[in-house]
Amino acid sequence: MRQYDKIFGGELPLSQQDCESWLTAGPYGKSFSDLMGRLGLSEKHSMWVHFGRSALGCVLDAVGITATDKVSAPAYQCSVVFEKMLSRGSQLQVYPLGPDLSPEPQAFFGCAKTSALMLTNSYFGSQRNDQMLVELWHGLQGFAKAPWIVEDRAMASPHTLKDAFKAGRCDFIITSFRKNYPVPDGAVLVGVSERAQEALSLYKQRQITRQNMGALQDVILEKVAAKYKRHRWIQGEVILDDLEVNGLRECIASEKAIDLFANDMTFDVDPGNANSAGWLAGQSFDKDYQKLKKRTKMVVEMFRGDARNVIPVTDAIGLGLPLLIEKRDLFLDAAAEKGIFLPIHWPCDGAMMQNIQSQCTVARHWYTREVTLPILPYHDDSEFEFALNELVPLINKFADPSVGLQ
Repeated sequence: MRQYDKIFGGELPLSQQDCESWLTAGPYGKSFSDLMGRLGLSEKHSMWVHFGRSALGCVLDAVGITATDKVSAPAYQCSVVFEKMLSRGSQLQVYPLGPDLSPEPQAFFGCAKTSALMLTNSYFGSQRNDQMLVELWHGLQGFAKAPWIVEDRAMASPHTLKDAFKAGRCDFIITSFRKNYPVPDGAVLVGVSERAQEALSLYKQRQITRQNMGALQDVILEKVAAKYKRHRWIQGEVILDDLEVNGLRECIASEKAIDLFANDMTFDVDPGNANSAGWLAGQSFDKDYQKLKKRTKMVVEMFRGDARNVIPVTDAIGLGLPLLIEKRDLFLDAAAEKGIFLPIHWPCDGAMMQNIQSQCTVARHWYTREVTLPILPYHDDSEFEFALNELVPLINKFADPSVGLQ
């Protein structure tokens, strides 16, 4: 049985002390209010829901998307997001992206002419990408009837939410905290434009929510328990690759259960867990952002001038840095041997995803090569240094040899 010295990546763990935050019912209103205050945003024009997909579903209903509408999204996106966009019976079209994942303007505006709603994405919190979204928003102002613009910031640092709101480059902002922090649920939907704030206000007035739904709350507690089991495994004196103790089965099972609720439109409007909001309200997003910024700069400097285009987005400050690895499966297996478990954004399974990637060369390149190096505030310096020391030789061995994209 394989034995590890240290573990990096995988499900974000929760200590016993942190787990206690979810064992008692918290005051929903105060927790959410505290969190929005910490983020520097208005509670009045926002909603606290369980998942990013829940927030997207709320937007679709708030603006009245139906089966007669077309909706658009970038060609590089998670399949469950595409599925949620299709959940109201609308038709989906995708627009292509450039090598740094910024939308291709001509194609973007082409989709805008026929779309009722368009999703944009702040990929890895890239500042260049965000600036392009500003330019696209300005371009839409000349439209007689511009589509609703929804900006997904789940990959960006939560600290940047207030700046994205002030930039005013969209109608709605969505962010989920589950990729950046070890919470079992929690996403924020913010109305940015005046028309969005009005639509969101009317939507909230006509909703009847089912707070503390038993089945969903049980799933959240299952996820907390899985995170605690993983914590105990990582902190053990001997770290064995043993399914009986590493929490992997529980993490996968609880995630599958969460997916069922996140995909179900009937749960979209339900308030997120108050204890998740309360836990997040106790975090220092500003300090965390500075830590991410410092670590990101350090990694980028390590590969500066590298002709293999290993890090295609170098100005990212979010959940991590994307790496383009030609022999990705071999790289991931080699990293796992060292106790390093890295995510990919995103798996490209199924006929729909195969069709989507065929429409954009850049998206296909990313779907087949991208690996994320997590840069998260939850990792301490020793964990991050361990991961870098082990990964650099593997990156040099398996990295993408191409220079840019043709």
